[in-house]
Amino acid sequence: MKEKAARLNFGTGIAIGLPFLILGIVQKNLAFVIIGVALAISLSASSALKSKSEKKSDK
Repeated sequence: MKEKAARLNFGTGIAIGLPFLILGIVQKNLAFVIIGVALAISLSASSALKSKSEKKSDK
């Protein structure tokens, strides 16, 4: 069940970063593309770290 929550957080990272990515591509603005990718990666990585720490605390 905890893995399912991590997948939802990964989806949240993509959902937040994707509008910035699309906006950057449409307006040909590299800053928005970088912000979109960075948001998606950072939110996804933070959810992965949370799930790993939760697994360790369960043991």
